[in-house]
Amino acid sequence: MGEIVCRHLNISLSTPHDLKRIHKSNAGPEIVRKLRTCALENESRANIRVLGGILIAIRTVAKDAILGREIYNQNLYDFVIRCVDIHPEDSDFRDLVIQTLAEFASDDHTFRTEHDFAIKGIPKVAGLISEYANDELTLNTLLMALHSFMTKLGSYKSINEQPLPRQSLQSLELPRLAKTLVNLLDLPNTSLPLQWDNLELISEALTWIAYYQSKAILDLPSKKGILLFIAFINSPSITIRCRGLLGLLNTYGVDSMPNFRFCDPQRIFRSRGLSPPEAIFALGVVAATHFKEQLADDLISEHYY
Repeated sequence: MGEIVCRHLNISLSTPHDLKRIHKSNAGPEIVRKLRTCALENESRANIRVLGGILIAIRTVAKDAILGREIYNQNLYDFVIRCVDIHPEDSDFRDLVIQTLAEFASDDHTFRTEHDFAIKGIPKVAGLISEYANDELTLNTLLMALHSFMTKLGSYKSINEQPLPRQSLQSLELPRLAKTLVNLLDLPNTSLPLQWDNLELISEALTWIAYYQSKAILDLPSKKGILLFIAFINSPSITIRCRGLLGLLNTYGVDSMPNFRFCDPQRIFRSRGLSPPEAIFALGVVAATHFKEQLADDLISEHYY
């Protein structure tokens, strides 16, 4: 369907030669604009074949650095997020949406689009996780996407010089996410034992939830959140033990004092010997003053192609 959509829009993305031609003619913005217009026109009709073809075309475009930049400049990633709610009963289309969402989550964008995408993507992923509790591969894909979103959201305060707004925090639906993740670890509720990789991703996500909104952990029934962090402390894995301790410290910490909390992204950067986000950002600002004027996309194409 991707090729059919491309033919309908009179664009070609099949070969590397097609991409070179697009770069040389500086047609990238126009091609992404055509895809965006087509997506908006067909979204309300909910034609799975057409929407699936658009998603395949978007994934192809996103693999190219220059064209991929246009996807985020024109907010086409919003369309990918909205597709989560379209025809959930169609397993093939749903799998395509999840794969596309996961690929976009792992990509590097500008800080603004990363934060916006993470804020919109986390509640969507939270709603999908429970549906795939017994599907190891898809569950791992969703947990990896969640991990990417939460990691990128960690730089919000440093870049914006203010904590995540309350409205944005509420939109993440962390209480629902915490309940969903804890239920994954309740073996009687699943038919398959949890993979170790997924356990590591869940433990890190719960630690972040405790950091952002400790009430989401405290409000879990029967103190499941607290008991789970205590169980983590008794794990044979040093990493999961540390996450259990951090989870408890953050749960009983004060949400309004993030600079003194142990899962603060700043502390994670320092513990790994990395410069904190604001230092990296400041270096980038200084370095930018020494750069020559940015070349247009068509000139870049001439250099590389």
